[in-house]
Amino acid sequence: MLELELSYPNWYIILCIIAGTGFSLLLYFRDKTFSEVKYSRLLNRCLLMCRAILLSILFILLLSPLLKIIRSETEKPLVVILKDGSQSLPLILSAEEINKYHNTLRNLAEALSKDYEVQTLKFGSAVQSTNTDSLTETATDLSEALTYVFDNNRSRNLGAIIMASDGIYNKGSNPLYLPQLSTVPVFTIPVGDTSVKRDVTITKVNCNPVVYLGNNLTMQIFGRALSCSASSTTLTVTHIVDGKEQKLFEKNIVITNNQFPITQEVILLADRRGVNHFRVRLSEVDNEITTINNVKDVFVEVQQAKDKILIMAESPHPDIAALNLTLQEIKNYQAEVHYQPDYPSDLTDYKLVIFHQLPTGDTYFNTFIAKLRDRKIPHLFIVGSETVVGSINNAQNIFRINGSNAKLNTVLASFNKDFALFTLSDRTKDQINMFPPLQTLFGDYRLGATGISMLTQKIGNVATSYPLMAFASGLQSNSGIIAGEGIWRWRLYDYQKNKNHDAFNELIRRCIQYLVSRSSNKPFRVYVQNESGNDNIRVFGENEPVTFNAELYNESGELVNIPDVKLSVKSKDGKDYDFQFNKTYNAYSINTGSFINGDYTWSATTTFNNRNLSESGTFRISPIQLESINLTADDNLMYQLAANSGGAMFPLDRSEEIINLIKSNDTIKPVIYSINKTESVINLKWLFAILLALLTLEWFLRKYNGSY
Repeated sequence: MLELELSYPNWYIILCIIAGTGFSLLLYFRDKTFSEVKYSRLLNRCLLMCRAILLSILFILLLSPLLKIIRSETEKPLVVILKDGSQSLPLILSAEEINKYHNTLRNLAEALSKDYEVQTLKFGSAVQSTNTDSLTETATDLSEALTYVFDNNRSRNLGAIIMASDGIYNKGSNPLYLPQLSTVPVFTIPVGDTSVKRDVTITKVNCNPVVYLGNNLTMQIFGRALSCSASSTTLTVTHIVDGKEQKLFEKNIVITNNQFPITQEVILLADRRGVNHFRVRLSEVDNEITTINNVKDVFVEVQQAKDKILIMAESPHPDIAALNLTLQEIKNYQAEVHYQPDYPSDLTDYKLVIFHQLPTGDTYFNTFIAKLRDRKIPHLFIVGSETVVGSINNAQNIFRINGSNAKLNTVLASFNKDFALFTLSDRTKDQINMFPPLQTLFGDYRLGATGISMLTQKIGNVATSYPLMAFASGLQSNSGIIAGEGIWRWRLYDYQKNKNHDAFNELIRRCIQYLVSRSSNKPFRVYVQNESGNDNIRVFGENEPVTFNAELYNESGELVNIPDVKLSVKSKDGKDYDFQFNKTYNAYSINTGSFINGDYTWSATTTFNNRNLSESGTFRISPIQLESINLTADDNLMYQLAANSGGAMFPLDRSEEIINLIKSNDTIKPVIYSINKTESVINLKWLFAILLALLTLEWFLRKYNGSY
């Protein structure tokens, strides 16, 4: 539909037509130019009409008319079919039942597509838009599948959701508590068997992923036996070395009822460095439904010893307690606190030294810091009210403070988005920007040539370039500095806001990891990182992305990323995966995604200044066996899901009844949208064509009949 809108009264159009016609009459009414031409009166009238229409249109355009175009569109209701693609289905369904499951959902989609827009999605731990028949997902997250549909179709005419699943979820939250359930009906199709089958299962093995050589390794083993009363099973723990199993523990367990819990604590000695492979097994019982869940593989990395960190302080302070607690929670580090002037004479075992409010001007400090540099021990300064400005300027070259100890400043932290020496999670970056203020020395802060700011100072509402937390990027200068005291408030705020210390711990852990791991003077370094941001990890879970970070230093100790860096990952069976690092601000990084279970070797290579540089290492992908733990379908959850959303549950054989319910639901109807578009009439190309045609016609008639 078209509507013409004017910024003047509509009767102005009549005036425009009268004016156009009037001017045309003055030109042609008494014109005798074509009196001798046959049909002269008809010709004059044609010329008069052409000129009148042309002038009328031009006068109307002076009124700046707008053309309003109203167009209606009909959007069909969207029906989303969520299809469970987890590994638990092949364990509880026969091949014939699996084919029926796939065919029924295909037929359902085809029947609905006549009147509705249908989208089929497969889900497991995440949602996939590809509709395939593979059942290989290692975890099931029903809540995430529904949330994906709700979030991605907020602006769509989402009519209904059809979910086909066994109702077993082993990841994410309970889907019954989703607030969006009340907005769209969910029709459920339960699959699987709800009867309890005869089965013994290892449900979980708790143990530290990293232990230290010579310490005890404690395993807490949890399992259960279902419908296995009056039978027995044997629990064994073996250590797999070079493909051979060495038995470390064995115990016979008598099962006395049909819901029998299995709990056992096993203490082993960590006497072999590297990644240790342990296998926990429950022996098979008669007529057991499956034996896949009888075995669980556990991988533990045994390290030489904890890294010792020296905290050298001017006096007791809450910051020191906060650092100590964080280092205890990280577990890879062991803190040792000394107060001035109790400087330790032997620095052999220390991987990092943290100075709190030092130096204060004592004479021995310069000797102590010289020892650290000779031994290339990284160090971190925390500047406070007792720190002497001149001494801290001489002790490091990250930044310089032009000021004095006479006055303190209250500053907030602001994360530097260009910082690329190491990564923090987005959640931690957001928390840092909300942390309470620190007390810094008042003065003018100037970043040094090797300094890179991670946090800058925000004074009131004014963001400055003054560094608050910075690091040296040189080849051998492994040092950092925090320009304010009061980080204990950050830790308390993190707990008050989130009921945990995750953000503060990640910040401190990543700073320490960066300083400790950079104690080498190699010009080319590569670090393997897991999902949590931990460096030099050698054991990853199945489906966990593996990230590689690389650094390249020139002869001046400056980070550069001029040449390309290639990465090659090779599996134990000889399969190669080749990658090329992405260049970040001044380093390299690449997320290689996830790999299948097994052992892998990697090598990174580059050429810089006519030198071939390389780094190599290994990592292991351990399997996730969540889908084999619980094989009893949960029809009650599927029923509650449908009931809470206003939908209904039907078995696979009666799934076509869902079509009738959807068609009879008055809320699942097409939506008609009116699209309004307003455009200036003067911009219409077809109107320009009409005007040009009128002018051309008038000129042609005059020229053809002997005039100009």
